[in-house]
Order: sequence, then structure tokens, then C-alpha cells
Amino acid sequence: MKHRPVICILDNDRERCLREESALDAAIRAKKLPVSGISNFGSNYLARTGLDGFPAIEVDGVCFTPKNAGCELDYEALCDFLDMLVRRGIVSGPEGS
Repeated sequence: MKHRPVICILDNDRERCLREESALDAAIRAKKLPVSGISNFGSNYLARTGLDGFPAIEVDGVCFTPKNAGCELDYEALCDFLDMLVRRGIVSGPEGS
């Protein structure tokens, strides 16, 4: 079976995390990428990442932080992030292409 990367939104604000997860799901659907999107919030899990600011994005164990730390990850920012993952070969392109 082929590996399906997991993209996880990490945040310490529950409501913002849920909005970001919804935006991630919409971006994944729009880009038709063969990835799974989830989110995780809470201080214990986030403390283990060693990151200084949130939100952040984890892709198969590698953490990325947005340029504007502390700002909510919206649909456009997540689409740009997904495009970057495809350009760098971290995830494969759209399903069916």
C-alpha cells in the first residue's frame, strides 16, 4: 500500500484549531491531493514539539511554522502551503494526474 502523508494543524487555541482544520480539509479537497488532514490542540502535545509559536503544521513528523506566527491559518495560506509541499516533492500531485 502506498504511503498517504498526514498533514496536522497544531494549535493551542481550540476554536481557531477547528477553523484551521476545516480550511485544511477544504484546501485538500480543492487541490485533490492524496493526503489526510487532521488537527491537534492542547498544551501537553504542543510542548513536546519544541516549537515557540502556534499555529504550526506537521507533515509526517516535520514541523513548519507560518511566516506570520500567531495568525490564523486560512484557506488561502493553506492552499499556498500545499502547493509548496507539491513543488518540493514532499507530497505527490493531485490524484488522477
